[in-house]
Amino acid sequence: MSVPSLSLVLPAFNEAGNLPEGLELARAVFGGDPASGRPALDWEVVVVDDGSTDRTADICQPMLHSGSSVESSYPLLAGLHLIYSQVVAATEFPIL
Repeated sequence: MSVPSLSLVLPAFNEAGNLPEGLELARAVFGGDPASGRPALDWEVVVVDDGSTDRTADICQPMLHSGSSVESSYPLLAGLHLIYSQVVAATEFPIL
């Protein structure tokens, strides 16, 4: 059985307080569990920072370099329709 590949898109506008827990949860869910035999998925996280004024980008940076993840930034308050169309074009995997 092949392991699915997917891209997890996390919109982040002033989410500095929530991102660490959200990214760790994604790693727990998609990273597999050797004890139970659940394989790790081939995955990426695309964090869409739509012009945050808090420490969202600063908090993401070290976390995103420590796993199978990608950070994407888009113009200040571009709007979800523009951001998601750009994210879909930039993601690596077919499942979003």
